[in-house]
Amino acid sequence: TVTQIANNEFDAVLFRSPSAARAFFKFNPKPNLKLISAGKTTAKQLTSLGYPADLVIERPDPESIAEGIQRWVGNE
Repeated sequence: TVTQIANNEFDAVLFRSPSAARAFFKFNPKPNLKLISAGKTTAKQLTSLGYPADLVIERPDPESIAEGIQRWVGNE
């Protein structure tokens, strides 16, 4: 929820579409989260909104997303 995001209860958010990114920032204008993009189009939308993705997963299918996040978390 917006309150949980404001209270820093999450570490990251995954965006799977440009419209999801637009809607998210409409309600959460200054989140303190890592931003993960599933696909280049969504990453471009995040950048155009002023929030470049911390992680861009090339292919937006569930397996690629899971593998990409697992590698990323392992490197942090």
